[in-house]
Order: sequence, then C-alpha cells, then structure tokens
Amino acid sequence: MGWPKEHRRRYEREASKSGLSLNEYVIREMAKLHGLTVPPMTDDTSSEQEQLPLGA
Repeated sequence: MGWPKEHRRRYEREASKSGLSLNEYVIREMAKLHGLTVPPMTDDTSSEQEQLPLGA
C-alpha cells in the first residue's frame, strides 16, 4: 500500500519546513501521535538504528 500522492506531498512539505528528512518527520510524528518520547535528531543513514523489515 502506498501513500496517496496528496498525502506524500503534504508530509514532504512539512518535513522540509522542519528541516527533517521524510523518514525523520514520520518517526517524530508517529511518536507524538502514540504518546511516546520523541527521539532526538538522528542521521537517517546510521546503521545502528533499528529498522523495520521492508514487508512491515
């Protein structure tokens, strides 16, 4: 399942306004939505970060 184009454009705009990558923006917003601690800014390319499998 992919994101509707309108949604993706909105998320990319919001991420850009915040100076974040799309991945970082989604991670931070999901944490807020679920009442979790917002992780500090990270380098999205870090191999030490936990990653979801592609089929998740």
